[in-house]
Amino acid sequence: MSTFKHFIRYGTNAEKKFIQDFLEHFNGIVFNANMVSMYAGSIASFLYKSRKEYFIDPLTHAFAHSLGFLRNEKGEIKKSLKKLAEHYKIDHIILEENRPLKAKDFQDETFLKTFFDSVINFQKNIIHDNLEDEWKELVEFLGFKNEPSYIIVPYFYMDINNYKTWKEINIKFIELAQGKYYSQIVISKELLKEKDFINEITYELNKTKGVFYWIDNFDETKATKEELKNLLYFVEKIEVKKINLYGGYFSQLLKFKGLNGVVHGLEYGESREVVPVGGGIPVAKYYLPAIKKRLNAVDIIEILYAKQINTENKFYEKICNCKKCKEIKGENIEEIINEFLNTFALTKVFKYKKNEKEYYREYPIPESKINSLYHYLYVKNLEFEKIKNKTKKELLEELEKNYQEFESILPDGFLDYLKNWKVVLDE
Repeated sequence: MSTFKHFIRYGTNAEKKFIQDFLEHFNGIVFNANMVSMYAGSIASFLYKSRKEYFIDPLTHAFAHSLGFLRNEKGEIKKSLKKLAEHYKIDHIILEENRPLKAKDFQDETFLKTFFDSVINFQKNIIHDNLEDEWKELVEFLGFKNEPSYIIVPYFYMDINNYKTWKEINIKFIELAQGKYYSQIVISKELLKEKDFINEITYELNKTKGVFYWIDNFDETKATKEELKNLLYFVEKIEVKKINLYGGYFSQLLKFKGLNGVVHGLEYGESREVVPVGGGIPVAKYYLPAIKKRLNAVDIIEILYAKQINTENKFYEKICNCKKCKEIKGENIEEIINEFLNTFALTKVFKYKKNEKEYYREYPIPESKINSLYHYLYVKNLEFEKIKNKTKKELLEELEKNYQEFESILPDGFLDYLKNWKVVLDE
């Protein structure tokens, strides 16, 4: 059986340190193309030093949405996306005609081919071309060019309203790949229900070397049983290598249904909306290993009270014993709660102005965000190790055990997703 791969998403340059600290635990790193277009030099140095497998999400879908999603607060196209549009040779449309890409643009075969080649060449060359001179000389002397492990053809988002328009364009890109590259599909949850569409598009996707998929805003802890079944049907219809670009623990368990890998971000990024393009501000939450979900501090405190976690050893046994959580010490429940809050949930209120009005927003202090992030990464790496070494039966029995342990102290229906996961994966 091929290795089930664990990819981390490089979201910002500030995340580089944390990725480096856990580098040995990841099979590879994923970059969004706009990030690479903006910081190609520093990313190139990082990749050549780490010698880690990587690939670039070309993010072509971004240019077919309303341009409002691409603009900054001044109304200008964000610099990273502007640079990317120039690389893809579509700046005349985005910046001069001031409109998004339309499916009809690709009826022009010359435009279609130029766009396709530009997207492919960007992925192949952007890292090497932006190496510092001393690195480039060494690399060229050794004859080693660190290209992405997977080159992805252009793709555009499809939902229940536009898929008949964009399906043929996506298929044209697959045909241009001639089996040499990987495909990417980004669709709405509603489209997963359309079996005729799924059968048709997966038939085409199977002509490529592999498939990266992204289901818009598909939170596995909120998905219905039917939605999970639809996702499983889709995954099983793909016969080539297949990797989920935004997945959580349910997707990790899809290893037993043929999935080849999962991508997530640092502490967040197990699901994501297609728009707006770009990320929001990550909020520090605590990932509770037993229920595979991030919770606010107030929910964790309720659990500590309900389970009478009044010693550090009980915390390690019932909540988490990762390296970061082992820093929590205490001999009674008040001390444990205080230590938990000081480690993971300290916040600060910031005042800011917008349109000449004052607003207040509460943010976790940097130390809380960092501690939550390290905890999350320790736990996720342990999850991937357990999935590698345990059977599906053992892992599903563990889900059932955790459901029984926590169901009575959480609101009705809160943990139903654990039951749904088990039912769908057991069928």
